[in-house]
Amino acid sequence: ALGTASPGFEYNDLGSQWFADRINGHLVLGYRWYQPDELFRRKNIYFAFNRNSDYENNISRSGFYSTGSVQFLNFWGVGINGGYNFESTSTTLTRGGPIVLMPQNYSINIHSYTDSREKIIFSPFVGYWSDDAGGHDYYYGLELEWKPSPQIDLIVGPEYNFTHAKYQWVDNIDDQYATETYNVRYVFGELTQETISANIRLNWIFSPTLSLQLYIQPLFAIGDYRRYKELARPSSMDYNVYGENGSEINYDSEEDEYEVDPDGDGPVEPFTFSNPDFNFKSLRGNVVLRWEYLPGSVFYFVWTHNKVNFDDPGQFRFSRDFGSLWNSEADNVFLVKFSYWLDI
Repeated sequence: ALGTASPGFEYNDLGSQWFADRINGHLVLGYRWYQPDELFRRKNIYFAFNRNSDYENNISRSGFYSTGSVQFLNFWGVGINGGYNFESTSTTLTRGGPIVLMPQNYSINIHSYTDSREKIIFSPFVGYWSDDAGGHDYYYGLELEWKPSPQIDLIVGPEYNFTHAKYQWVDNIDDQYATETYNVRYVFGELTQETISANIRLNWIFSPTLSLQLYIQPLFAIGDYRRYKELARPSSMDYNVYGENGSEINYDSEEDEYEVDPDGDGPVEPFTFSNPDFNFKSLRGNVVLRWEYLPGSVFYFVWTHNKVNFDDPGQFRFSRDFGSLWNSEADNVFLVKFSYWLDI
């Protein structure tokens, strides 16, 4: 397949558009078996190559990908996919600044599931990603579905994600002495982020005319920035680390900001940027009650609950963070809607 969106092309009045100035191509080869054998009910495998670039041939993605899955005779299944991407470029990492190089990376993901006909269904999954610069990411989780009766379906899906990013954008600072990067210092940090979340769903059908749906999502996302640096030159993976080679960096705890002197005793004026550490916690929930009180006439009652807390940025302790979130002020929205069928 081949697709393109030319520079300047824009159709947001008609729908959503992610990018312009893009040429995308991919080739996929695969095979699927539908006839059961001694071990598998069905199986498949695919191999793919993909390449994305802009109209100046700056390659944003180029690599190989493979995926395969099998379902056993007992209706259990497992799937695995992996990919390798060559060194590429990013036109967005500097938030409007010059192009930077991105290191080659690879990933692998595994998921499985038990028989969907049973009352209890397990679907565990795990994945890992790494690049040549030392960045890495891994996640694991489980989706547990319980169907105690044909009218009740409960799904609980906890997940944990750990990310260590070597080049996370922090700020852009104007500086006439930053001639290598067009008079702007592009500040980055190494980000360590932990995310714990869960998706909880309940569908309860009391009768053909009365049902209840519930959705709850707790989320904890904690980010700790270290080893601040700036882009040394465009179209490279070269960075100048603050605190090395004569530069200085100090943290002001009262103002919660960093002060950087890029050249020590040189002519460059020190600059500051806010501490980007974060500790985002939220609890969101929705309850929808549907009652068809007459044929074609429906009454809805909706309750939306939302809590958000930002205390203790950069520090993760589950019991403390859960307590901070639980004690936070909540936003509650109630909505009633009804319709009446006019048989005319």
